[in-house]
Amino acid sequence: LVEAEAVPFALQRPVEREEFESWFDSAGRLRDLEVLRRRAYYGGLSAGVRREGWKWLMGCYPADSTASERRGLLESKREDYFQMQGQWASITPEQEARFAKFRDRKHRIDKDVVRTDRQQPVFAEEGGEGLQALRRVLLTYTFYNFDLSYCQGMSDLAAPMLVVMEDEVEAFWGFQRMMDRVEGNFHKDQIGMHTQLQRLDELCRVCEPDLHDYLAKADCSNFFFCFRWLLILYKREFWFSDVLRVWEALLSGVRGSEMHLFIAVGILGRNKHTIMGQRMGFDDILKFVNGLAAKMDWQQVLSDGDAAYVRYRQMSI
Repeated sequence: LVEAEAVPFALQRPVEREEFESWFDSAGRLRDLEVLRRRAYYGGLSAGVRREGWKWLMGCYPADSTASERRGLLESKREDYFQMQGQWASITPEQEARFAKFRDRKHRIDKDVVRTDRQQPVFAEEGGEGLQALRRVLLTYTFYNFDLSYCQGMSDLAAPMLVVMEDEVEAFWGFQRMMDRVEGNFHKDQIGMHTQLQRLDELCRVCEPDLHDYLAKADCSNFFFCFRWLLILYKREFWFSDVLRVWEALLSGVRGSEMHLFIAVGILGRNKHTIMGQRMGFDDILKFVNGLAAKMDWQQVLSDGDAAYVRYRQMSI
């Protein structure tokens, strides 16, 4: 369900375990997925609910599945994961010496893993199990998706899955579903990213026409300064716990598949007077935008993005 109402954004309390469990019947079927989606968008999920709640939001479970069926599905996913993991884990040093693509992928993953979310306890220990699990998830994904392989930024999307799921197989499953959503961001031709930036240009023209005019005159209407935001879904723009809340709003689908773009419009709209008042060019805007990292309030950002969505819908009728 994609909604057009609810202005302004009305923040609700997070979903706790008791409320979450009340949504299931005696066989473990979720009675109404839309209730979960709406509550995840407006209230978010508490830490005790996220592990299961995110699987529903990401479409891991069939909508009418029973608890028993989901346990069987997870066991099947576990077998699939270790089978794929075995494909790369069984490569001998002699084989690896003649497998340049694998060596390159492993090198890039090893380089990124050690600098991903080290402030999180699970990844804090040098060479610890958390970092090793992240490495295994990413290497296994390269054998799940041979064509895409590994690109910088994927570790940013995988690490929260390990924190939330607290299980390597479930984390891989969640990461796989996340990558299904954003795979186009990582294609070498960058068509997926360029398409989103062009769409952002259109949304800004409708929702923030004065800012759009300024950016066009300043030769900044390519919106490349928003590239990092969209590539990894604001992963580096908020504190870790706040990222999880922003992702829940995106995963809920309540505002459709372009909510991440409306969030960008909202952030730019809130800061447009600074951008225009200081007559910023591209380099200045890029520096300013990057400087917003860890300084933005997630509630305000979601509220502004929600308002941009509703404004666009109303002006497009």
